[in-house]
Amino acid sequence: MKPYKFIISGGGTGGHIYPAIAIANELKQRFPDAGPVDRFFNKMTIGPISARMNWSLQVGSDLFTPHRAQRQAAAGAPDNHQLCLRLESQTLRKLPQTGFVLFTIRTHIEPVSRWKHTPNAIDDLAKMLNDMSVESQSYKGASLYAGALAKPT
Repeated sequence: MKPYKFIISGGGTGGHIYPAIAIANELKQRFPDAGPVDRFFNKMTIGPISARMNWSLQVGSDLFTPHRAQRQAAAGAPDNHQLCLRLESQTLRKLPQTGFVLFTIRTHIEPVSRWKHTPNAIDDLAKMLNDMSVESQSYKGASLYAGALAKPT
């Protein structure tokens, strides 16, 4: 079977290059034989762009966060500017001449404190985390942020 080749796009700064390198390293570790990924890429057609959005919470505004399993818990109220929402817009496109797959990612980081004057925004975020499945809560690290999102009593 022909191995897949990935093109990972990053800008001209470390804030873009280091995440691209982390993605490449993770792909090599996770998919040495490219099993399920093979099926997805084989079904991709040339032209259409596959897109997805992902979000998570994190402490701090670092774009490069390769060690999700070692995330720290948020402390205090969200107005401490430490708890941030991370939004990722990801695209995949099969290129016409080579059949290679182009992966792009755009990451936006916003402090949760920006929502403190928007009625119910932080409460709704806390409720959304609470209402997720156990698996989704684990993936999102909900237990790390529940205390910081809770209303003071």
